Amino acid sequence: LGSLSFTGDSGGTEMPEALTWGAKAVQKALDECRKIPGYAEEGSPNPLVVFFSDGANTGGDVGPNAQTLKTVRFAGGNVDVIAVGIGMAQQDFPVMERIASRPELAVNIDPAELPGFIADVGATAVRGETPDKLIEKY
Repeated sequence: LGSLSFTGDSGGTEMPEALTWGAKAVQKALDECRKIPGYAEEGSPNPLVVFFSDGANTGGDVGPNAQTLKTVRFAGGNVDVIAVGIGMAQQDFPVMERIASRPELAVNIDPAELPGFIADVGATAVRGETPDKLIEKY
């Protein structure tokens, strides 16, 4: 991406639908990787999904859709899902913990930290590190 533009209009967050879209996107990406000659799925880093929200779910139960995302078939391991609340109210944090692969991969960051967080996600992925090191920083 050449640039990112974050805008909001208080339209609500339909988390279950976003999680379903994420599962489809990861599956499609894996299908494309599997077409690459010499692709070694078993030795590849886990797919990484970063779910951003203010934490206020205006949709239904996130549990089944989050589980679908976290269980996309991958020979090398599991899909790692980091759930990132941006300026989230503390009472909304449990929903982010349910979305994350593990509760410790849910984090609430200040909006001012977002550019640095995105850069750190990219660096983590390039180095092939687990998301645990990334989350420790935040």
